[in-house]
Amino acid sequence: MASRIPFEQLISSMMAVFDHLSEGIIITDTESVIQYVNQAYCEITGYSSEELIGQTPRIVRSDHHSPEFYQAMLETLRTEQGWEGQIWNRRKNGEAFLQNLKIAARRDEAGEVVQYIGIYQLPGAMDKELEPGESAPAFDYDPLTGLPVRTVFMDRLFQVLVNAFSANTRVAILYIDLDRFNHINENLGYMVGDAILKQVADMFSKRVGKRDIISRFSGDEFVVSLSQIDGPAQADAFAKELLALLEEPLVEEEQYIHLGASIGISIFPDDGDNAEELVRNAQTAMRRVKDTDGVQSLMFNADMNRNLSDMLTLENDIRWAIRQEEFEPFFQPKVDPFSRTITGMESLVRWNHPEEGMVPPGRFIGMTEENGLIVPIGYQVLRASCRHNKEWLDKGYDLAMAVNIAAAQFAQEDLVERIADILDETGLPARNLELEITEGAMIGDTAMAVERLNGLKELGIQIALDDFGTGYSSLSYLKKFPIDKLKIDQSFIRNMHEDEADSSLVYAIIMMGRTLGLKSVAEGVELKEQLDIVMKYGCREIQGFYFAKPMPAEEFEAFLEKGVPEADAEGTSA
Repeated sequence: MASRIPFEQLISSMMAVFDHLSEGIIITDTESVIQYVNQAYCEITGYSSEELIGQTPRIVRSDHHSPEFYQAMLETLRTEQGWEGQIWNRRKNGEAFLQNLKIAARRDEAGEVVQYIGIYQLPGAMDKELEPGESAPAFDYDPLTGLPVRTVFMDRLFQVLVNAFSANTRVAILYIDLDRFNHINENLGYMVGDAILKQVADMFSKRVGKRDIISRFSGDEFVVSLSQIDGPAQADAFAKELLALLEEPLVEEEQYIHLGASIGISIFPDDGDNAEELVRNAQTAMRRVKDTDGVQSLMFNADMNRNLSDMLTLENDIRWAIRQEEFEPFFQPKVDPFSRTITGMESLVRWNHPEEGMVPPGRFIGMTEENGLIVPIGYQVLRASCRHNKEWLDKGYDLAMAVNIAAAQFAQEDLVERIADILDETGLPARNLELEITEGAMIGDTAMAVERLNGLKELGIQIALDDFGTGYSSLSYLKKFPIDKLKIDQSFIRNMHEDEADSSLVYAIIMMGRTLGLKSVAEGVELKEQLDIVMKYGCREIQGFYFAKPMPAEEFEAFLEKGVPEADAEGTSA
């Protein structure tokens, strides 16, 4: 975290923020001489900043209040932190008008009063105090949890920051995102999800203090502001208290539900001098928590924004790459290890960047899955793959080509229609296309999954269950889903020649598939020891570096012409 912003620098930065506010802001010295006014104050009073600076607030004083009124205001400012109330003032044109006014004393690092800050709002612009039993306006409060909505939170946070600026204290912003909450909605239903959100909101609300603010920003995201904290350690301790609250299971509809959370923290004024920047930086820190194993809360630091900037640049590059069709398929053969014949191939997405060359999939796949860009990329690669396979079919290579379908792509209602259109467009027979779909993409809405799969099967497409063994791996849905192949995850293949448990699991998957009439594919085979084991277990389709790495279309066609090469004991093509 950066060191604390110097006093004079903070004043300058806060004035830059004031210039964009709709509230009138006036700053005076301890003798009430006006040092600064923002544009909104000028518009309210009719005076220019040049006319006001160097004067005192008496320039706008009306005759509606007695001298005793102003004397009481001054006494309050001398003895307390500030003054708040309604006051009649007079515009430059002589018109009297009523304003809501808050005055706060600004103190330096030594605690001495150096300035007074006045905030002017016209009546009706401020939050209305609720009478006992009176309901809050629906548009100001979340109807589910009763918490302030984002706009109300930001308005109140502005006042909190002004007070902190005046008192030279710190404020913490905690951005809280509940982990894996979407699984509750998907598996238990939205009514249970809503009930859980209400429980969480109640727990958090009871923990925050009277000066603190809590809001439900959206979905399963909450934001808390902590006023007058001593420093980052206090904010971090509070975050750990909230996380501890979630350690106890929540009970709803006789279900015991365990929740976790990711919390990002930013501190005023160290990490920002306005509400938007502080909330944004806390959200950035929360996202970093999501990407860091074993961590539940993090303080913001400037490196996070630099990384975020890199991520935004990458996302823009990806969007441009989609328009320019820079994503292309590479092909990795599948081989029958007994006959050493090519049984098919898998199409794998690669990004041929015009400046950087081939971008590793690990750099962009995760991001595209999160932001949904994997969908247009998936269809772009599928179309190109089908076009290539049709060319090879015309040359006499009658092979089934496997293409990955991402979870976001599988969830689309028009999936079957779009794939059918691509087959019609490219002329590739459906029997020459195999779609690989992960277990996770099918769990949650089983009826939808079965409907999608049946639609694909009706076209004549083969279905392979990808990454088998890493998800739910339930026999009940293996029988329910119309699939043709089980693709054994390479994490089990990798260590099977050294780990008896992995070896046994691979054997069990192959036997399970055989019992259910499903073919098995072993992916990630790199060593002869691994090949020997899967051959001993009777696996008839192998994919991995032992035979060949993924290659562009031209190289793959040459591979088809030459056939499967012999390999040495280390699995390197001879």
